[in-house]
Amino acid sequence: MGHGTVLMPMVCVLPGVTIGDHVIVRPHTMMAADVVVRDYGTVAAQVFLGRRAVVEENAYVGAGAKVRGYASVGSGSVIGMGSPVLGHVPRGETWAGNPLRRLAPASRLTDRGPT
Repeated sequence: MGHGTVLMPMVCVLPGVTIGDHVIVRPHTMMAADVVVRDYGTVAAQVFLGRRAVVEENAYVGAGAKVRGYASVGSGSVIGMGSPVLGHVPRGETWAGNPLRRLAPASRLTDRGPT
C-alpha cells in the first residue's frame, strides 16, 4: 500500500493486491487476489475488482461497478455506477451502462482536465 492511501471501513483486500500512492478505496469494496490499483486511482463504494484486474493511474471506478478478473480500466478513465467491466477500457474515456458502452472522453464529463 502506497503513501497517502486511504482504505475506508469494510474493505476486503486479498493476498497479492498492489495499491499505489494517494489511492482512495471507499467502504464495502472487495479486491480479489493480485489486483493492481495504480497511483491516484479512486475506487468508489461497493465495487468488486476480480482477480488480476487493473485500475490504472488516475482512473475512477464508480459505486457498485464490477470489474471482471483480468479486465482493466485505462489511465484517466471513468467507469459509471453499477457498470460491469468485462474487458479493457481505453485510457481517458468514460464508460457506463449495462451493457457497458463508451459515453465520451473522460475530460469532457469531469473536472479532471485532459489526460
